[in-house]
Amino acid sequence: MQPPYNLVQRDIEADLLPLCTAQNIGVISYSPLAAGFLTGKYRHDAAIPSGTRFDVIPGHQDIYFTEHGYQVLEKLDAESQATGKSHVQLALSWILDQPGITSVLIGARNMGQIDQAIGNSTTKP
Repeated sequence: MQPPYNLVQRDIEADLLPLCTAQNIGVISYSPLAAGFLTGKYRHDAAIPSGTRFDVIPGHQDIYFTEHGYQVLEKLDAESQATGKSHVQLALSWILDQPGITSVLIGARNMGQIDQAIGNSTTKP
């Protein structure tokens, strides 16, 4: 299976993830950084930075630019400050730690984003 899954979009936890786990089906999730929303560069009531994914492809705004999405981002901000870890580190570590997740797909737009994701993530045993 290859569903979207991240700290904001967690629909698969109710049915799909338990089913895949029970049936020994691997789950390779995509959008672990919520199309970049969980990186910390988007803020409630702030302009969308020019050239970013939500500026260029605004179709996902209705999924992430919600009260729930911003509440998740606030918790991620607090955890980042408390631990000294980046938003990317925290979001990727969280998803890789979830039972039933085999791996994640990172949708990077440049080499810097790949370096950040690989350098800040953990690997599953």
